[in-house]
Amino acid sequence: MRWSHFILFCCVCLSLTSCKNELAERIIGDWQAYAYVQQDSTIAIDLAPVKLSFNAQGQYCYHSNLLHHECGHYQVSKQGLLKLQDTTQAKVDAVFLGLQISSKDSLVVEMEEAGMKSKLSFYRMQ
Repeated sequence: MRWSHFILFCCVCLSLTSCKNELAERIIGDWQAYAYVQQDSTIAIDLAPVKLSFNAQGQYCYHSNLLHHECGHYQVSKQGLLKLQDTTQAKVDAVFLGLQISSKDSLVVEMEEAGMKSKLSFYRMQ
């Protein structure tokens, strides 16, 4: 009986650790911003320079239209929480953002700053 419990325990542990985070796999690639919504209003700004990229090794880079550039490490939870840790600047706190992928080519990043909710929508670059 003890061996059967041990084998069952090992099978359960193996199945839990082998569960893939599909959301993390789906964001890998290069993304171009196309819409910015703040407090439910679309804001007309130049989003051509706004790009976001993720690789399979857990690294990201972000370029904004405000001459801001950052790169670092990312993690994605299965519940859609994106953690970004910029490594280009010293002593920068991690940022937590909401993440939605409605299709293989559409990504929405949700954020809130100073009580203002905003969404930045991206399409996958080819």
